[in-house]
Amino acid sequence: MTTFFDNPAALQKAAGLLGARRVDYVEIDVILTHLLQRMSEAGLMDHLVFKGGTMLRKMIFGQAGRLSTDLDFVVRSVDRIVADDMALEIASVFGDDYRGLKFDFDLNDVDKTDGACRANPKCMTKNTPAGHVIKIEVSYRADPILRPILLPHQKQPYFTEIGFEPAALPCLQLEEAAAEKIRAAFQRPKIRDLHDLQQLRKQRSTQTSSAGWQS
Repeated sequence: MTTFFDNPAALQKAAGLLGARRVDYVEIDVILTHLLQRMSEAGLMDHLVFKGGTMLRKMIFGQAGRLSTDLDFVVRSVDRIVADDMALEIASVFGDDYRGLKFDFDLNDVDKTDGACRANPKCMTKNTPAGHVIKIEVSYRADPILRPILLPHQKQPYFTEIGFEPAALPCLQLEEAAAEKIRAAFQRPKIRDLHDLQQLRKQRSTQTSSAGWQS
């Protein structure tokens, strides 16, 4: 079966439709879509809630959002999956090739830290044999305060080329996503958090009745 990553012309076409100068950034965005789909198909998303900058771009902002290369989640503590097991489960999900993607893990990229675990696959394609390392982190610090909501992906021009319809994912409600970004902006001097907060403000002013925002 021919995949998106087997056809360099498909990546160039996607970059053109997105108006992107950096083709590698577009490839990373497509890779993230594939990783999320693989996690959903494997049942991992039954235990996780999507959050962070990539969630905002994928599920809320679409093309208007900044490119974020990390995948951040919070575990559902009711499932009682310990951090070591979750890290190994994520790594095992990416043990085999998936739709033109090959994966590799460094031993130091599958572990747990205080309150979190991580499994960071190197994702290799025909276009980029050296690969892109994607950081996948699952927080164990606290359950979401608000009930997670199921959100579809914002449509991207390359969706017609990838051979699947990206699955809807359980996500933080926007109030809680905004609160996390405000907290992050106070805790670390990162321009990306201020950028996301600005986009959230625009989202609030133009779509107050959308899922997650209560008018």
